[in-house]
Amino acid sequence: MTADIVLERLSRQRIVGTENMPIGGGRDFPIAPAKWCAERAAAHGQSLHRMRCLYERYGTAADAVAAYMAAGQDELLPGSDYSAREIQYLIANEYVEQLEDLLLRRTTIAITGALSADLLDAVLDILALEKNWNAARKAFERTDFLALLQHRHGVDLDQLSPKDQGRSAECASTRKSA
Repeated sequence: MTADIVLERLSRQRIVGTENMPIGGGRDFPIAPAKWCAERAAAHGQSLHRMRCLYERYGTAADAVAAYMAAGQDELLPGSDYSAREIQYLIANEYVEQLEDLLLRRTTIAITGALSADLLDAVLDILALEKNWNAARKAFERTDFLALLQHRHGVDLDQLSPKDQGRSAECASTRKSA
């Protein structure tokens, strides 16, 4: 561990180990996840499927995400199992400052291949509204993000067509979120 290397260089000894200390969404991880999800789904007016999805993404922090989602009008984003209020929650609570923060680091949208041009624009619309960006800043974020995708990942706007276009309903429904 990095901490052990630093402690050695400082000629200090570890006082307490943290390797078994739960953090973030792993804190208070339930013994019976199915029961936990069912209880939280009922409490927040979410479907059991939706609550399981949130639990897989956020661990026990899904409780706070679901509560936030339930507190206002919500809808799924185009071609995605992420919702508008879920994205708003991430912006408000996960130190999001740029479009790439959301699409490359705070969500699994890009890494799972679910990113489409429509979804990119929907997330950008939410981010711009939440951050009170003007049209110029919004345009810059879009251009900057697309340049980053091209430079780092070899993906351009033409490749971000709707991912389920031309697929059977069965095939499209089997795409999983990480």
